[in-house]
Amino acid sequence: MIRVACEDANDRLQSRLNDGAWKEESLFSKVKNFDFQAPAREVGQGLEVRWSPSQARKGGHAYLVTFTVDLAASRAFRVIQRMMLTGSLDPGCKVMWSRPVDTTSRHNTHYIRYLAFAEWFFSRDFCTACHCGPVASQTQEECYTLATRSMSQQLLELEGMPKPTGEVGAVIEVMGVRLTGGDAQTKVEVMADVDPAAPLVYLTSIVNKRIRSHTRNAAWLMQRALKDET
Repeated sequence: MIRVACEDANDRLQSRLNDGAWKEESLFSKVKNFDFQAPAREVGQGLEVRWSPSQARKGGHAYLVTFTVDLAASRAFRVIQRMMLTGSLDPGCKVMWSRPVDTTSRHNTHYIRYLAFAEWFFSRDFCTACHCGPVASQTQEECYTLATRSMSQQLLELEGMPKPTGEVGAVIEVMGVRLTGGDAQTKVEVMADVDPAAPLVYLTSIVNKRIRSHTRNAAWLMQRALKDET
């Protein structure tokens, strides 16, 4: 059941990235979403930010940040995988616990991950199913994904599973990264569709801005780590 959930996380990520619904930000949106980290983490960094309607929040936005790096796809994936296992992949994450589902396999691609964030209004924690590994590509290029989704209530009730203690309405519809490329260059796509169950006093536009900032910061951290490898 957990392996199926991990594969579903990959399917959700692939489907969202391929659905063609992503829209460019208008100049007004860019100005409205500007924050104090934007000059250092967006301007001149080659990050392309797009949005689409959220499937987790009514009236909300999901965000996609794309960039390229002069690095082989397989090598770029190893960097991202290392970031996942050390807990440095998710900005604002104060607690990260990860366990492979297939503990005896050297080629495990399925993980249970527990994530606790401090930056989404109030503390929020999630027990998630995660796929991390190679996947089939629509082209001849190499393709890898790291895809995460919240566990269903049925899976959370299994013995030994971490039990989130935060707001029960908070959910990760899908969050992750896809790397596509060959031996010389890799396209990196970072996306997030999350409902942090923000208190009602926060307008949808404010929640959108927080999710956008989180996605941008995650992409920036990956970009910096990948550039260090070139």
